[in-house]
Amino acid sequence: MTSPADINSISEFLLHAGTNFQVFDMGRGVQPIPTQTFLNWESASEVVPRPRQQHAWFGIVFWQGEASQSHFIWFVKLPIDERGLIICAARNHFLQIVVEALGESLANNNQAFELPDNPYVFKPAQLLMAQFGALCRKTLNLPASEDTKKAVYYFQQKASVNWQDLSVQGIADSCLRLNEYKLEPIICKHFDSYPNPVKKALLESLENTLLNDGLFGVVKTELDKSDPETFHAALQALHSETASPRLQQVISQVMQNEDVLNMDTLSILAARHYTQFTPALVQRFLTLCAQFDQQENYDGALFAGFFSDLVQLPALRTSVLSLLRSPERCEILSQAIGRLFSQTQGHAKQ
Repeated sequence: MTSPADINSISEFLLHAGTNFQVFDMGRGVQPIPTQTFLNWESASEVVPRPRQQHAWFGIVFWQGEASQSHFIWFVKLPIDERGLIICAARNHFLQIVVEALGESLANNNQAFELPDNPYVFKPAQLLMAQFGALCRKTLNLPASEDTKKAVYYFQQKASVNWQDLSVQGIADSCLRLNEYKLEPIICKHFDSYPNPVKKALLESLENTLLNDGLFGVVKTELDKSDPETFHAALQALHSETASPRLQQVISQVMQNEDVLNMDTLSILAARHYTQFTPALVQRFLTLCAQFDQQENYDGALFAGFFSDLVQLPALRTSVLSLLRSPERCEILSQAIGRLFSQTQGHAKQ
């Protein structure tokens, strides 16, 4: 039997177990990542680029034999330090739990690889789980979920399908396979006829899809309506990992629209659109956080949460820290930063 001392990484455990595996970064949306990249992250030789709540979040899919056979999934979160590196002691503790629980499975391919409850596992929310399932199947070249056909028929209007019979999973799978089912022109044509619950689920699932000009226009039109039932889903649908002047302009407009600014809007901007944040947008966003914090009497907690979130993103760290010395920041932002550091120093002295 392999002992805990023989295993130095999650990747090594899975290789010793005779499995093939694919890792997905689930910190901010869902993205497949190369095996070597995951090894670099878990070994703390590279910073984690998309942490959330001071953790790196992963969906790890593994299987033995052909990819079409049974799959096992671990949803794992590992804490990161102030530099953005995974804390190796926590990773090692997780490994200890894994090897002690599944040591036999390293030599026995029939084990189910079930993990006991531990502080490093998490259960994704329904939408995130649907997006993960859809992207996992597509990445591994597996068939779409059984519910996908019903969603495709609904969008194509080829059969009498009640929209209430559609599943979030089926919609998520169909959105990742727009080209396969030739759905883009159909959705663009009929989008306004869909009931709001379908619009919302469709928009949320589009966040992992590269939008062509037609779909981008449909989503932007829905965003401009500022409909409370679909606005946040439309904002989420515009997510792109690549910086885009067109999208930066949209985000700038959202930040200037007081009618749509609330906690959910701020959260989606930070979680899904941080890749679009120029230094000017970083300053504007944190100013909005300071204003909202003051209006809602959060006593600095809301601002501190968003500041801490953005400063841990390697892509934004320099821009966020530069605000600490910027002479161009407004008074309310200066006050929020001053309160943040006075509270931090107060906690340090206790």
